[in-house]
Amino acid sequence: MPVMATTRERESDMRSNRISRSATISRYVFGLILIGSFYAGPVFAQSDQGNLAGRLIELSERADCPRGVCAVPEGGALALDVAKASGFIVIAQAPDDAAAQRDRQAAYAAGLGGRRLYVAVAPRERFVASERTVDLLAMAAVTDESLKRLDRAEVERVLSPQLGRAVIGHAQGAAGTLSRSALERWAQGPGMTGRIIEDAQGLWLILERDALPGSDDWPHAFHDAGGNAVSHDAAFADPFSLAWTAKPFITSRLQIRVAAGGRLFSIFRRHQAEGMFQTHSFEGSNELVARNIHNGEILWRYPIGGEDARRPKTVFLKDGAPRLESGDEVYTQRSSLIATSSQVFLIRKAGVQVLDAATGAEQRLIMLGGIDARPKWIYLADGILVILAGPEDPPEFSPTANVMKTIGLFAKLTAEAKFGFGREIVAVEAATGKQLWRHTESAPVDGRVFGVAAGRIVGYAPGSRVFALDLRSGKEAWRQAAPEQLAALSALTPVDNWGWNSVSGPGLVCNDQVAAIAHAGSREMVVLSMDDGRLLWKTERKGAFPIRACLWQDRLLAVRTAAPVMDARTGAAKSLAGGAGARISTCGGFTATVRYAMGLSGPVMDLQDGRSLAPPLAKADCSVGNLVASGTFVQAPPACSTCNHVYGFLAMRSFPGYDLSRPATDAERLVSGADARDPRSEILAPQPADWPTYRANTRRTGASQAALPAQSRLAWTWKPSQPFPPAGIEGHYSLGAEHRATAPVAVGDRVFLAATDGSIVALSANDGKGLWRYLAGGRIMSSPAVYEGRVYAGGADGQVYCLDAASGALFWRFRVAPLERRTMIYGHLTSLWPVTGTPLVEGGVVYASAGQPMSVGGYVVALDAATGKLRWERAFVPFNGADKTPDPATRGKTPAEKLWISPWGQLALSDGILHVRIRNSTGIPGLALDAATGAVKSVRLADQNQGGQSFPYMRGQDLGVLPDGRLVSGGMEPEFEQMAIGRMGRTVAVSSLADNAANTKTGRTRMPVWNDRIAIQPASGYALGLAAMSLDSWAAANTAATRKKVPAAADAAAPEKEDSAGAPAQWLWGPFSPDGKPFADKHGARGTIITAMALAANGLVAVYPEGASIEKADYGLTRPWKAAGFALEDGRRIWEVALPGPAILDGVCIGRDGAVYVTLLDGGVCALSAAP
Repeated sequence: MPVMATTRERESDMRSNRISRSATISRYVFGLILIGSFYAGPVFAQSDQGNLAGRLIELSERADCPRGVCAVPEGGALALDVAKASGFIVIAQAPDDAAAQRDRQAAYAAGLGGRRLYVAVAPRERFVASERTVDLLAMAAVTDESLKRLDRAEVERVLSPQLGRAVIGHAQGAAGTLSRSALERWAQGPGMTGRIIEDAQGLWLILERDALPGSDDWPHAFHDAGGNAVSHDAAFADPFSLAWTAKPFITSRLQIRVAAGGRLFSIFRRHQAEGMFQTHSFEGSNELVARNIHNGEILWRYPIGGEDARRPKTVFLKDGAPRLESGDEVYTQRSSLIATSSQVFLIRKAGVQVLDAATGAEQRLIMLGGIDARPKWIYLADGILVILAGPEDPPEFSPTANVMKTIGLFAKLTAEAKFGFGREIVAVEAATGKQLWRHTESAPVDGRVFGVAAGRIVGYAPGSRVFALDLRSGKEAWRQAAPEQLAALSALTPVDNWGWNSVSGPGLVCNDQVAAIAHAGSREMVVLSMDDGRLLWKTERKGAFPIRACLWQDRLLAVRTAAPVMDARTGAAKSLAGGAGARISTCGGFTATVRYAMGLSGPVMDLQDGRSLAPPLAKADCSVGNLVASGTFVQAPPACSTCNHVYGFLAMRSFPGYDLSRPATDAERLVSGADARDPRSEILAPQPADWPTYRANTRRTGASQAALPAQSRLAWTWKPSQPFPPAGIEGHYSLGAEHRATAPVAVGDRVFLAATDGSIVALSANDGKGLWRYLAGGRIMSSPAVYEGRVYAGGADGQVYCLDAASGALFWRFRVAPLERRTMIYGHLTSLWPVTGTPLVEGGVVYASAGQPMSVGGYVVALDAATGKLRWERAFVPFNGADKTPDPATRGKTPAEKLWISPWGQLALSDGILHVRIRNSTGIPGLALDAATGAVKSVRLADQNQGGQSFPYMRGQDLGVLPDGRLVSGGMEPEFEQMAIGRMGRTVAVSSLADNAANTKTGRTRMPVWNDRIAIQPASGYALGLAAMSLDSWAAANTAATRKKVPAAADAAAPEKEDSAGAPAQWLWGPFSPDGKPFADKHGARGTIITAMALAANGLVAVYPEGASIEKADYGLTRPWKAAGFALEDGRRIWEVALPGPAILDGVCIGRDGAVYVTLLDGGVCALSAAP
């Protein structure tokens, strides 16, 4: 599009208007920033004109909301200044490793490194950000010469459509020159709109990326005012790949989300709960949260609570942790939230609140003058806001009702359950709030059977009539009250307990042709003509779950009906290509686009050719399903933790057409650093009693040959200069990025660990003194490994790093990721192909894997340990370039290299076989390769047509090898919530390569530790207490097809008790209540929570918080933390030492002299050594 030259005077006027507008906004919402830093309104003051970083933010028109992702390819001080002056996640670039290390050290010193400022090594004209990820691209040192190397298409590639801005120019004092004419010529082209500004600080081009061609919004909860969950978005097209993920990992089932103008808006409501939902508390509940739909980053948060919604009160839990308390009953699971590109409409008690979509600032409250009722449902059509209002719902159906009790009520659903009913229908001019007309029904209208299509409002008053009103006048268009029609609409039948997921969902789907009615309790779906309301046809519900349907072209797609695809006007059964309709199966609702259908779980279905297009690694929440808007597929966080392999928000977009099968080469991937090793490194060659890698060795046993001392004491504590605060609220799922250090490793007189801020640190084992710190280009998610005087670490930037163990100097780094593409993963800037596990080093070879769920391409490499040179690479690329997604039905004939494989976690090695933990696996380890050649020995993938529930138990990042060669799988996820205690333990299973371990599980428990004689793991399903048994008995118990229940209680004096696998234990310790008495509840034993274990030659070390309780979602932040040694022969506790603070999960190791090292929650380390 053309570039519009703007005069300095006009720019000055624009700036004045913007500042004035910002001042107005700040009066509304400044008080909100007292709690967190994301609440609506400007957190940061207007930038000073002499500040270049602030000026660039101002030119981008993001000063009112300076959040999201900012790319500063020129790096250096400018990137640091932008991070300091805003709330952006900043991606900086440096020309080489030396410059990158300087910039990272400066960022670390400012407390921003690896948290909000990341530094990659790349030419400034070649951006590392993934497609559509960047909110602001800032370049202030462009010259005529460098502009020739800058590809306009590359700028467009990284900018977020509708929201992304690029400010490209030449600041006063920068080297070289930039002419206006050169900038004007370069800016010409489609896809972006630009203007040029000259001011006292330089010459600037401001570019704004247009909306994606063919994209659509999702303005209502179920897409449109007719409740028809079918997007018109054609920009989301096969093949698909990962776009981003975001927290919270788990939410409540009471949620709603809409999208418009490149933004995603969501509300997750806090509720009372029982049973499986009891730990599902989460930060950000009862808030309206706005995100960039292209990168998932939070733009603003609007609290919904208390009488004054702008000033939420903060209360404190008994342990002192803050929590936002909300009292306003905000409805979800219904059409209570609407978004446009400029405004957001939200139901409140007093009326409909209108917010600025860009900032969250309140604009006005639309009151229902003269009506003693509150809004129940709202729709927006043709500029008219339609409101159904009525009295408060009964307490059992209120927004804060006890969820599990409500399930029981809906299981016995009757017509008397007035959920979301109202008599008043009001039409308001959306732009002004002016009331156009009001209509009062004689009988309550069921809000679930209420919608707008083709200029008509359709409603249903149970037992009275079905009617249609003219949208603009409110006059009656038609009514139907025939007894047989009302009887069909009123016929009810109980739904399954889990059918409550759809109870408050739409019971009406309508377009210009038909209105299909079937709410949660309906026995039949009744289809009426939109012309006059006459009955066209009806069909019975099949099964205990409610019918869910959508109108697609001239057909009605439905689940739990006799035919999945029917003619919309006649009800005649139809078919889709490949029988796709028959494969749309879901326990809740499903959504669609002009080409694709998406159930709650399972693959995306191509409605034109019947193919399954994506692996089923996730499941949307049952109440809302998925949405597609702005060319992006978004899956909302689930409320249950049983069906998912990917938690939180999951977003996918069309695959950009990379060449991912291009073979890796040293010339392209390998970067060499130091030429010579420090002589001191010779003393760091591991000995048998050392702990040189994650879980001690390459078989990942968690066992050391060192002996524990008879008594122990706290010897020293090391704290990082930039400690990590706890993420979110204790026992709750948080919104923010979680930072933590890895488990330590110990070799000789050194202790090594890494952290999510990219730090790799060496400490003196003697006194805890910091020896060196190296900063990687991305977070380190697992422990480093030490081998022959070198330290190896895998980074979330897709790199393997090799450092000198004595000095921290870089020997080499190798990029396992096929390309430099970074996106946002749970609040961290991460490669699309991160190295999540610890590099495995043995026999002079380094093995590493890269990949993550839903990202196209998985990679495993073998590198020379000394030089980093590539020995072999095994790439798994299901499609490439312009390929289409292969149908999983043909998978049995597909070569392994064309399977969709997602390496995700640890590696283990035994008998020449490299075992690779992969995410989409039905067995363990999922992938086995020949260690010498990389040839595929075995692979197991989940059934792609059954969704997340087809393989719910094969989770966790860990792999281990038993002495007989059988494999152990389990442990924590690579991405997990440290303080959400209910998710501490995951399933453990044992299998051989010939077995399928999909159904072998021990419940929620920690990964065991073992040697050739004994195995020890927590004694119950929630990682409580300890149970030791012979290795053979433990392995046999964990390979059995059936399991016994977790014992109610266990103690050391009752050896006949069984452990969580149902096998006799040699000894048990705990679980006990604080007074020493065993106790239990219906979820199994409650007592001492074991957070980490390490096995020594003569005993066991365990770490735990004293008196913490999973039942209370209590991680023990304010409780005393202990590490204890236990005798191996009988489980006696031989010593116990108080720790200086809370510890991380699985964060303990044992040194060669028996010293114990524990990683703390703040990123520090403490050492326990023999007491004098």
